[in-house]
Amino acid sequence: KKNLYKLLFIIILLGFLVSLVGCNWLSLGLLNVFDPQAQIRVNYTGMNLEEGTIALEVYSLNEVEFIGSGFSYKYYSNNVLISDLTKTVGATFYVAPSTSPGTPGPITTIDLLIYYQEVQDYITSNPLITELTCTIDLIGTDGAGHSISKSVTVDLPAIQPGIDFVPPTAVINVT
Repeated sequence: KKNLYKLLFIIILLGFLVSLVGCNWLSLGLLNVFDPQAQIRVNYTGMNLEEGTIALEVYSLNEVEFIGSGFSYKYYSNNVLISDLTKTVGATFYVAPSTSPGTPGPITTIDLLIYYQEVQDYITSNPLITELTCTIDLIGTDGAGHSISKSVTVDLPAIQPGIDFVPPTAVINVT
């Protein structure tokens, strides 16, 4: 009987510790029940090369709102950070909470400028670069005041303005 109580105590203790750590049990763990943090998801939905923008869909998975305060950009070429292109941009956006835990809330669509002038200048001065990778961090706080950052990574073609946007014109001379 003593061993049964010891085993039961160990199982309860392990269950409690696992729930505190997370393992996707109770979202962020047992502490998230008492002090909930926003669980946001970001989907990359497309790119407009002519405008140099990308579209993101952001939504909450629990009943906690997210108030965005900006975006942090990091550009990479062949997995090497280009530190001169790293920048943080302040922008306010709001992600509404979901109506019930575990279900997606209303979608907030965000169009972000991705080809800043510095990026275009870098691509122009390095014509052998054919692709950049950009990691964008959405920065903000949730309704309970927790600081939250969510990342999305996008592969970008290294466009050459004036070349990639103007289609070629065919000229045919027949004699």
